[in-house]
Amino acid sequence: MSRTTIIAVTIIAVIAVAAIAIWGTQGSQSPDEESTIEFVDSGGNTIKLNGPVDSVVSINTLPAIAMKILDLQDKVDEILFYKTENRYQYFHDAGFNNISSDTPFYSTLTTADYFVENNMKVLLAPTTASPLSATLENSCKEYGITIIKLDCFGETMIEDMEKLVKMFGNPEKSVKALNDYKALRNGVIDDVLSKCSPSDDNLFLFEMMGISAFYNENGELSKAVEKIYGKNAVRFMDLTPTEKVTTTAKGDGPKESLTVIDGKTPITILFLRASAGDDADTIASKWNSNVVKDYNLSYLKDDSVFCIDSEIVTGTMDYIGYVAMAQACGVDTGYSLTELASQYEELYGFPKEIENNLWQLQFDTDGKLIAVVDYDAA
Repeated sequence: MSRTTIIAVTIIAVIAVAAIAIWGTQGSQSPDEESTIEFVDSGGNTIKLNGPVDSVVSINTLPAIAMKILDLQDKVDEILFYKTENRYQYFHDAGFNNISSDTPFYSTLTTADYFVENNMKVLLAPTTASPLSATLENSCKEYGITIIKLDCFGETMIEDMEKLVKMFGNPEKSVKALNDYKALRNGVIDDVLSKCSPSDDNLFLFEMMGISAFYNENGELSKAVEKIYGKNAVRFMDLTPTEKVTTTAKGDGPKESLTVIDGKTPITILFLRASAGDDADTIASKWNSNVVKDYNLSYLKDDSVFCIDSEIVTGTMDYIGYVAMAQACGVDTGYSLTELASQYEELYGFPKEIENNLWQLQFDTDGKLIAVVDYDAA
């Protein structure tokens, strides 16, 4: 056989094998299609990833905290804080070794230049609490930066954490960590709620002290207290509560409408949400400068005003917040707030910034605040 003939036969054989291979894969997914990860984020956006994400930037702290619980902290390249406090040291001490101390506050960013210059391709961002500005979000999209919106708190907490695990390819360690956390969180919440007897006759208000505004029934904290105690009084006011926090019932607003709702049913508990890091003295100062003290709340009993630390009602500590709110409502939960917070720190490496979890405000006969005392009913 001539050299030319051998070459020709070889070429024909190669073509035949290639044809068989192509024919054999008709109708099956390509490797790229098989590795695609798809889900809908908290903003209602369909996210399609070509494969597991290598690393992310956490916009605000809640996604980063959730990732630490899932043993994914090494996948966090950076944490950007909103505008008031750089908490680099706290998170670095908690095991986020990749983050730097000189990041900009994301509320000051108007373009995606910072992300582009640092080769940051995937951002985890909140949808409701201090979200990205529309200008910054549009700039990121122009540069092809993927924005995934996951709040990691409230009713979608577990669902958001499941999406985090999925986008990193469902690593075995993270699947186990999620199951362990879910058992802890849901176990405490379900146990607490089983001991509660909410009634439509029980009315409460829940104020965010930082902005002197009341949560309406759409707020996550309001939803929690309604499962524990009764109805948010804002439901029955002549307001238009479309957002989670209403600012209508403040200042010189309908103060008398807060006294009673129907002329006979009093608001029996007033909750206050402290800001992160507030201590008893700060809470007292905020109360004395707060417009809520000017409302006609004289019918409230001396033991009916409670302030809850922001940490335990936010993000992955929210199950401790359920215990605190139930205790304030007189429920014997069987839990110690201090012990739960210590357990959380031992499990996940996040110490509370202040020791207290729940305070009771005490007043004299004239309604003047005289003390803010630690309150742990266990």
